[in-house]
Amino acid sequence: DIFPYRDGSLAFRRDDWMLQSLVRGGAYEPYVIETFLETLTPQSCVLDIGANVGKFTMPAARRCKHVYAVEMVPEN
Repeated sequence: DIFPYRDGSLAFRRDDWMLQSLVRGGAYEPYVIETFLETLTPQSCVLDIGANVGKFTMPAARRCKHVYAVEMVPEN
């Protein structure tokens, strides 16, 4: 399924509990994402290990120079 999120969209499986939280509540630990994004500059480089569907990756990519996302689960 595709779900609009922030300035983009997330692709998710309906049985993913974290993404169900995003769909129902609009955010998952919103204070964590906001604090993370506040630390980024246009010259930042982010390494997202366990990127899942890009909850941190996608917003970071709009704010900084480089983002590397690593996800081991092929469905994600």
